[in-house]
Amino acid sequence: MNQHQFTVMGAMGRAIFTNNLQLYDEAVEAATVNAAGDQGGRNGSIKHQMRWMTTNERTGAALNPADYHVQAIEMGRDVGHSYADVAGLSTLAQTIYAQGTKVDPVTGVRSTASNAVNVFNFLDDRLLAGTTYLLKYHLGYDVLWTPAWANQSSTIQYFDTINADGRGRIDAFYSVLYNYYKYIENRDMTQEKYKYVAYTYVTRMPEVAGKDYPLFMLLYTPDAAKTVGLSNKITLGSITGLTATAAGANTIYVSWAGVPGALGYNIYRSTDPNGTFTKVSSAPTAAALYRDTNLTPDTTYYYQVEVAGGSKSSAVSAATGGTSGTASVRFNNAGTGLYIDGMGRTSNGSAAGQWSSSTSNNQRWIEETDGSYVRIKNVATGLYLDGMGRTANGSAAGQWSLSTSTNQQWSVTIDGNNVRIRNRATGLYLDGMGRTTNGGDLGQYGGGGSANQRWQVVN
Repeated sequence: MNQHQFTVMGAMGRAIFTNNLQLYDEAVEAATVNAAGDQGGRNGSIKHQMRWMTTNERTGAALNPADYHVQAIEMGRDVGHSYADVAGLSTLAQTIYAQGTKVDPVTGVRSTASNAVNVFNFLDDRLLAGTTYLLKYHLGYDVLWTPAWANQSSTIQYFDTINADGRGRIDAFYSVLYNYYKYIENRDMTQEKYKYVAYTYVTRMPEVAGKDYPLFMLLYTPDAAKTVGLSNKITLGSITGLTATAAGANTIYVSWAGVPGALGYNIYRSTDPNGTFTKVSSAPTAAALYRDTNLTPDTTYYYQVEVAGGSKSSAVSAATGGTSGTASVRFNNAGTGLYIDGMGRTSNGSAAGQWSSSTSNNQRWIEETDGSYVRIKNVATGLYLDGMGRTANGSAAGQWSLSTSTNQQWSVTIDGNNVRIRNRATGLYLDGMGRTTNGGDLGQYGGGGSANQRWQVVN
């Protein structure tokens, strides 16, 4: 626990100021491993608080090697103490580093051997790994948790789950890790290993020193950081332009204006505007668009969107279609600005067209769930978009009455802040073909990066 780290700080400070090498060595080992201490959560060392999980410590069952992971143990207790571990261990690591001390890569004792490492790199950068695990959870990523010892006594206690109270809270204790890896090791902080600490730090800098952890941040600022100052600071804005639009009985699109510098967005949903909103995304989505599927017909859903590591919006709502009415959307081409249009054509095999924005039901389409695909039905004509079995690039997309053909099955994927719509049978995507004249055929084309294959979902 973090209380262990307070006592080690005191012992280490005394050892340094009195030049007591024996006491200093004891403090260093207590910070890294603390082999003589409790082997559970009450041991506040890097090894035990940022624990490498290979077994379920309640049952003794071995984990699949693919599931081995570092976890910040006091997340099972509460959010505050888990962040305090980051602060306390970072304080100790920086103090040890400032003395020029290296440690044995396994036992954590002070060492001058050729394989000795500095404490930041101890156990494969274990302090960074545990901090990253903690931050990812609070930024909105679902993480694997394995039941772990909370103590090692005659009545062993376990942390079976993460304590979710306060999820999303971020305490600012990251300058030590950020400054070390960026300015001492000169790491690319956009890489996966470092980006979560970097993002959390630059969206909160400068950190304000607390009475318990006075090093954050100016006490240990590397010289290389002084010229940078606050130039890399990111101020996260709020969610604006939030809308929810039902596309049928089972699907709602949620869209908003992107926030500059945001790592991503977390989506929350409820069927009660005054009830509990549950996070429905397993990780922050990079796009400012979310497609919520497998919903219940004739139901009003409420949504909030949160900037990862930032603020959460107020709620918007949309009602799915069904017996109470028909919910539909329009598709606006990112390349041409025209909308997919049924053109009033009711004959099987007729081409779907494109037209500038209008209030006509020819531009309104209903998504009907069909397994993992959708059928897209025109409100005015009752026909469905159909690939017509055409596999040649540039061929027209047709319309046909309801059938079981895979030519009527489409997959919808998010691409930036738009969607791409691909036919199951032909593998081609709906394409605006660069046509800007009203009445031009809606085309199909193989995969590519063209804006002609991207469609904005509009009410």
